[in-house]
Amino acid sequence: MNILITGASSQIGRFMLPLLVRQGHSCLCVSRSEHADSKGVHWIRADLHHDMTETGQLEHVDVWIHLAILPLAIAHMELAASIGVYRFIAFSSTSIYTKQTSDNSEEKRTIEELTEAASSIQSLCQQYEIAWTLFRPTMIYGSGMDQNITFIQQVIQRFGFFPVAGVAKGLRQPVHAGDLASACVAVIDQEQSMNKAYNLSGGEILSYQDVVKRIFHTLDCPCRIIHLPSPIFKSVISVLKCFSSRYAFIQTSMVDRMNMDMVFDHMDATHDFGYDPRPFQP
Repeated sequence: MNILITGASSQIGRFMLPLLVRQGHSCLCVSRSEHADSKGVHWIRADLHHDMTETGQLEHVDVWIHLAILPLAIAHMELAASIGVYRFIAFSSTSIYTKQTSDNSEEKRTIEELTEAASSIQSLCQQYEIAWTLFRPTMIYGSGMDQNITFIQQVIQRFGFFPVAGVAKGLRQPVHAGDLASACVAVIDQEQSMNKAYNLSGGEILSYQDVVKRIFHTLDCPCRIIHLPSPIFKSVISVLKCFSSRYAFIQTSMVDRMNMDMVFDHMDATHDFGYDPRPFQP
């Protein structure tokens, strides 16, 4: 098949492209950065915030896999229909559930945009007779591009310890980007998965503290976890953000979630297309 992949240089894309090429698909990849073509893979430099028709390189496409942020897909649905797309696969996030009670306005706006985008895309796919599948993954890791597992690794490597709020008992299911890539490939021509949304969680349930312990073990470092009361931890974050833009993405609401369970059943995906995620392997 001719497959269009937007956001192809993302962490999921890095694992997915070899799988698609191995199956004989032709991949047309869109990225804001320059990339060299390879066997079965042609790169287009384009920004999804603008009209992709300007590239002049989109002709016939069977399947569109969208790995960039979900709202960016909306403006290109009409173009997708015009070039023959009959299958659309994209990602939202389980954060639309876990951040509903967040007191952070930016987080609330993000989940509102994701929720509205999912609804709009489903309507547009119905209008253009495009079969859709939407994935909602949990905490993604695996390529060093995420802001969760990789951030914990970086803090440990730099300081030799990692701070947590209280006992950090909130349950997690980190999911490897390679398993998400495999899920995309599995549903391309799988009718049972069409016009459905799935939670895609990892293959192991761990407390936040045990996630951190596993990372210490993988790095072969002495496990030094510092337990801080939530108010003190939030104050530390506020101070850090004042002195360095490196920590700008950290929100104080993340502190509360360290003790919140964020667990999602993926059995629907297992039943419909054999989804079988690996245990947590940082």
